[in-house]
Amino acid sequence: MKRGWLFLIGFLVIATVAFVSAKTYDFSGCWGSVLCNTNFTCGTLDTICVDDFFAPDSEPANDGGCTKWYDDPGYRKCIDPDCMTCVQGKIIRAPPNPPDPIEGATIRYEQDVWDGNDVITITETTQTDEFGDYYMDIRAGNEIYILAQALGYIPVLEGPFFDVDPTLLGGECIEVNFSLQNGTCENDCTRTDSNYCDVGCQGDGIPLDPGFPCTFNEDSTYQTSETTPRDITIESPFSACTKLGIQKGNFLDIGNFTHLDTEKKMCIRVSCCEGAPFEVPCPEINVSETLVSGETLENAIKVTRIAKYKGEPVKIRIYYWE
Repeated sequence: MKRGWLFLIGFLVIATVAFVSAKTYDFSGCWGSVLCNTNFTCGTLDTICVDDFFAPDSEPANDGGCTKWYDDPGYRKCIDPDCMTCVQGKIIRAPPNPPDPIEGATIRYEQDVWDGNDVITITETTQTDEFGDYYMDIRAGNEIYILAQALGYIPVLEGPFFDVDPTLLGGECIEVNFSLQNGTCENDCTRTDSNYCDVGCQGDGIPLDPGFPCTFNEDSTYQTSETTPRDITIESPFSACTKLGIQKGNFLDIGNFTHLDTEKKMCIRVSCCEGAPFEVPCPEINVSETLVSGETLENAIKVTRIAKYKGEPVKIRIYYWE
């Protein structure tokens, strides 16, 4: 059996999912209701909470039909995201700091759902009160993520949560508490206890002397070293190092061009968190296969996992083919 793998890393500006086939969200076996000659399916975001139209003790399932257990995929896949539930909890400072509540922290909820045509991402946000407490109405369902972040602290992502029942069926709020670590910016554009560049530190903790680190070139162009120099459009070095989770001092290629004088392929490179971009001959790359022949993301199987990059939580989406 030949299997292809593709890793896509979604950082915490959380990205929507594209090019995922309907079989990732397989609702075979789910049932629903027919209203005004229109079919509304359990588990699908279609403006109708199907459970509103069935008594809790109705057939074929005791809970109204939308939260039946399925051995495959191993959870109640038909929970309807049009039905509402809630999430609540508290955010405090992590040790060695006193466990004081963090007021004004942002809580973000995210859930990928099938709307009948495509996979879409729905979100809600709220903030903690003076006691560090929060409450938010969210959609019922599966694969739910909760992100907590506050100025000066390292954000934390919790999830995925499965089998989150709607409150109309007796479901309770899920309780998600957070303990955030100090994330103060240092003068080298990393955060406390982290060795990764962080573009969020730009303008914070930067020495006045422009020769010191953390004075990244934020221009969108790079001037080549050719006899007749050209301006090459590049991504901000700081943003690129942060986005890809590169540790301080490691190199990253942020652009390339063909040198008109030598006809060599040149890479625009930067030492992350320090220095300005410079150019070097690009290394030779041998690529045998990018994707398995004939395969595309449309017929891939998706798996989502949580990991940490640059000291912060991210979602990694893995697409594979069997």
